[in-house]
Amino acid sequence: MIRNHHTVLYVSMLLLITISIMFLLNEGSLTSYAFYILPMPFTRFYKEEHSIEGEYQLIHSPYHCQIIFIQASEKVLIECSDALVAKYNLDDHVFIVSETEFQNLLDNKEDIAMFKHIHLDDMVEMFKERKFKISLPGQQGYLSMVQTGVFPLKKGHAFKAYVSSKATEMPNIVLKEEETVYEHTKDLIIKTNRDGFITHVSNQAMMVLGLSHNHINEHIKNIINQQQDTPVWYDDVLSEGKVEFETNHGSHVVRWHIECVYDDQHHVQSLIAVGHVIDQQLSVTHDDKTTGFLNQTGIMALLEQTQDIKHAHVYYIKVANFEHIIDVYGLLVSQKIIENVAKEIKKCQSHGVEIGRYLDDAFLIYSTTPEITKQTLMSICHNLSKKTYQIDEITIQIDLHAGYAVYPEHSSRVAHLVSLASLAMKANKHEAGALLTAYQPKMGAKLKHDLLISDRLKKAIDEDDIDVHFQNIYDLDDNKVNYVEALARWEDPYIGQVNPEVFLNIAVKNKIIDKLDQALIHKSLAYFKVLHQKSPQLILSLNLTPQTIMKHDIGTFLVEQVHAYALNPASVCLEISEKTFVLNTDVCRSQIRMLKQAGFMIALDDFGKDYSSLAVLESVDFDVIKLDGLFTKNIQLEKNQEIVKMVKKITELSDKDLIIEGVETKKQRDILSKLGCKHQQGFLFHKPEKMV
Repeated sequence: MIRNHHTVLYVSMLLLITISIMFLLNEGSLTSYAFYILPMPFTRFYKEEHSIEGEYQLIHSPYHCQIIFIQASEKVLIECSDALVAKYNLDDHVFIVSETEFQNLLDNKEDIAMFKHIHLDDMVEMFKERKFKISLPGQQGYLSMVQTGVFPLKKGHAFKAYVSSKATEMPNIVLKEEETVYEHTKDLIIKTNRDGFITHVSNQAMMVLGLSHNHINEHIKNIINQQQDTPVWYDDVLSEGKVEFETNHGSHVVRWHIECVYDDQHHVQSLIAVGHVIDQQLSVTHDDKTTGFLNQTGIMALLEQTQDIKHAHVYYIKVANFEHIIDVYGLLVSQKIIENVAKEIKKCQSHGVEIGRYLDDAFLIYSTTPEITKQTLMSICHNLSKKTYQIDEITIQIDLHAGYAVYPEHSSRVAHLVSLASLAMKANKHEAGALLTAYQPKMGAKLKHDLLISDRLKKAIDEDDIDVHFQNIYDLDDNKVNYVEALARWEDPYIGQVNPEVFLNIAVKNKIIDKLDQALIHKSLAYFKVLHQKSPQLILSLNLTPQTIMKHDIGTFLVEQVHAYALNPASVCLEISEKTFVLNTDVCRSQIRMLKQAGFMIALDDFGKDYSSLAVLESVDFDVIKLDGLFTKNIQLEKNQEIVKMVKKITELSDKDLIIEGVETKKQRDILSKLGCKHQQGFLFHKPEKMV
């Protein structure tokens, strides 16, 4: 242990200076996560800075080290205990290295995944030991170590892990799977099986929640019920992978972080609920400091206490893609987005209206003058739809999704309207052009159906049951096929044919889009190899999801796969949808430049459907524009014809190809041909089919 006061001061100052420099270098966006060992002075310093409470005496070995990943700067700080330094004759107590240098310290370079693949919005499997070998600076050979136990912290999304220099020196760790009660932790911890029935619980949870051993095997919904008959969080955690919310338990207010733990096949293995008693953190008025609105506890308490009313609405408003904004731009920028949205939503505030910040990216509005509030809110949603913000020289486009439920028509309990309004908000995401969506009873059934599709989809990916069909794209001048587009198709033996847009969205929501994309890329290239041997002039049009195009190693992966099937990158055109640019335009441009340098063609897909920015055409090195079928459907309208003429002129000036999608009638074909659009795609010419 570090006991010397000057050593403590040195370590503390070193970290403070390091973090300050990284903070400035990264434009004030400091994002970090830490693996906490024992509560050494350095650990206490970091915990004070981040308002982290509770100590975890899980390791009784003096030979331990502390590793902090500072994500924004890609630096790693390693602090070793006195005993570890003395025993292994290390150069120093504290080392600062890059992530690459840290990876080189590992005996197995792939072990970096157990550290680097922890993100601020993802909880890693808890209570699972992970062994690795590392050669610390100054050490001869490799030291066997064990990283075990990951816990979310009270503030931010940092992580704690406990590491021992030898697995044999950990006889007293109390978080063991064979025990049903966890001791020596101040967190409220509940673990369940895949069906939600409790298997483990901490002593602290038993004390605060009033549980006993008899509650083992009871369903977690009955314990953490949010004062609702059917708590909305349970469906959310299964569909989204994680949830955060607050609940009242007697005199205590508890903030919960609940996540799914997945097995290797990405099936739900268990649920982990970690709660922190936050009574002392709440102001008397339950205010949210960022927005000035009621916080989650305050708004829910208000709804629970509401009585003697005849009519009321609860509105649920969510900022779209907020997690992506945090990942790409950091916490400071995302907080400014919330502040700007809150200013707009505040316009709803009047007599009979209360507003609360329900989640980081979601607001609740409770109104007993619903029609006035509804009109104001629709105006706000309209103003914020596709709105662009300029924050710290960063341009970000946002959108809102909103839904509402009505008392007493939809529920006899006002508080229960929150879960119903949440379902309506989710339905609003899929209603093109809808500013606000009302709850309907069928929405609950749809959520259950989506969960069924999710389970079946995971199975289909594992068993390689997702197929690829192809659709020809015609050059009408020569009546030839120069492009062929690969399209995902899935027919489940129980559900039947599933719309690609449906299962792709579910794959994104359930974080299995990487596996699905890789499977589709493999199969598309394998099939195309056969087609290309018969028709060497063919170019494969291959769709990439936004999640895939943003991966730093996508270029290497695609080149390897293309070469594996003896193809040339020049015969593959990568379709990138406009909505990809909403995530981070600069990163998208960089990725596209890299793919172009590797020899791939680039197509801007569904042009005009989502992002609709001519600035993209100016700044992106593309080869093809694919104009969305939305324009084809109403091509008889003069304004649509003028848009087509404009895009056609742009492609001609830059010597690029224009492909018109969604051509289904001869009339559409003829009008487009007169406008000079020779490349056309649609059911009129060819319906997607299995060609190999």
